[in-house]
Amino acid sequence: DHYGVLEVDREADEPTVKKAYRKLVLQWHPDKHQDNREYAEEQIRRINDAYETLGNPFKRSQYDQQILALERKARGIRLDTTAIRPRMSIPKEFMLSPMGHPEKFVRTVGLSVFVQSRADTKIEFYDFFRDAKFSLWWLPEVNNMCRLRPTSTAGVGQDGGMNFNFALHRTVNVSEVNLSPGTMPESANVIAVASPVFQGAFRFEAAHFPGHYLAYKPPTHMRMVGGVVDETTAIDFMLVDYAKMFNFINAEEVLAPAVQGLGGQRDYVDLRSIRSDSNVLLYFEKVLKKAVWADEDFETFFESRSAEWDYDAANLRVRLRSKHEQLANSLRRARSPAEVAASISAAQEQDAYKLPLETLEAVLHVLEAPLPPNADVTLHINILDAQKKVLLAMPKACEKDASFRRILGVYDRVTSFGGDAPDAKVLKWRAEAAEDFADLVSDHVRHKSVREDVSLSVLTTICQMPLPWRKCADKLTRLAMPIVEDETLQRLLPLLQAVTKALPESERLAEKVASHVRGLLKRAEPEHAAEALDTMVAGGLCLDSAPRDLDRM
Repeated sequence: DHYGVLEVDREADEPTVKKAYRKLVLQWHPDKHQDNREYAEEQIRRINDAYETLGNPFKRSQYDQQILALERKARGIRLDTTAIRPRMSIPKEFMLSPMGHPEKFVRTVGLSVFVQSRADTKIEFYDFFRDAKFSLWWLPEVNNMCRLRPTSTAGVGQDGGMNFNFALHRTVNVSEVNLSPGTMPESANVIAVASPVFQGAFRFEAAHFPGHYLAYKPPTHMRMVGGVVDETTAIDFMLVDYAKMFNFINAEEVLAPAVQGLGGQRDYVDLRSIRSDSNVLLYFEKVLKKAVWADEDFETFFESRSAEWDYDAANLRVRLRSKHEQLANSLRRARSPAEVAASISAAQEQDAYKLPLETLEAVLHVLEAPLPPNADVTLHINILDAQKKVLLAMPKACEKDASFRRILGVYDRVTSFGGDAPDAKVLKWRAEAAEDFADLVSDHVRHKSVREDVSLSVLTTICQMPLPWRKCADKLTRLAMPIVEDETLQRLLPLLQAVTKALPESERLAEKVASHVRGLLKRAEPEHAAEALDTMVAGGLCLDSAPRDLDRM
């Protein structure tokens, strides 16, 4: 209820709506609600969404039409559709918006069909609506019979493109909808029917299964359903002319590129420069159909989005916060694992890579906490996505200025994340991160003085890494042998096992360590000597002398 959110009547004019918006932004600015910031941010999002619709004449008109239509339906009013000719009324290219959900559109993703709002996805305006563009392939057999297809596939498959396909049967009343080049009448043909309850809306009935309609079942599913349809399922769709797509662009998508073009990611840009930008002028003239905002209107807009914009009211200028800065601020404000995971998940990988190592370590600790029993699907997805980004960001963060010891400590933390039996995806990301750590350690061994930091246990840890042995074998061998010389066989066993496991890439160091160990066999405890000899034989080391060593033991 956008009118309810802004606390205005449905008859409120544009100045009244704007005044209400400004008052509520000031009232719910998150900086004024530090004790309940999350709720304030949610309020601001709702206020912004409401004004984005009611402040845009086209969106408000579409929204009002759907409200009136829903009210007529609730009163049981049915429309006379006998004069409506779908072939003449339906635009050549259109967007499908389910009734009751004016912010949502049918979209294709691969061969799947979903219903999504702009807020449901992380993609740009053009990419979103490119996959929400449809047309009808009219068929001659029956009046208003057609196939529904994405316009982008018009040159694919038979008879004009990939079609919406379904799998109904006399014993199957509900079917998922997907894309296919198939043209079987039973699974592809539909009849366009004017909605009897919503003016301007249409239904798509399965041609060979009367009473079965294309339907939107929240949250995202598109299906073909028959029988009694519950109140949450929409079978009526507004077919919005694709030529009106640009009326759905929001102010953020116009102002952000304009400010970027004026250097606003590096420094402040004054409002006069923004006002004179050609795309900004075009947006206000063609979409909002009003004069460019006054200073106080720009201030309200930027202050209501302070996470993305840094507005200097004293000098009437603004800058666009970098994605990295937005992520860092979001993490500082996070008060729960769910908020931390959501912040990381919403960020791009390259922005996570720019976070300080200390921040990444703190986030990783939070992400390892067990999920609450009532955790929903979104939290599970956010946690996994955040774990991936943070695990893969750790070696990148170590590249900056971490000491050799710190790198090894972080490596141990990353490779033990999730315990001994982690999720299969976590195990995969741990392995990917381990390879990056191994490259970093190899560079340190080759180009820096690390002797003081390398003990026998550290040397063993290094040799257990997936090292690029061809690059570092010589330097690592020279580093290792002075450490090995004064050690007992028992203490050398883990190192011997590590270099043997890395064969054949570790051949040079493995042979050196094995040769030294062989000289310790006679003085060692029998069980340690046997384990060492077994390891060497398994790796093909010192085979010529193995019988003599065994006999001597």
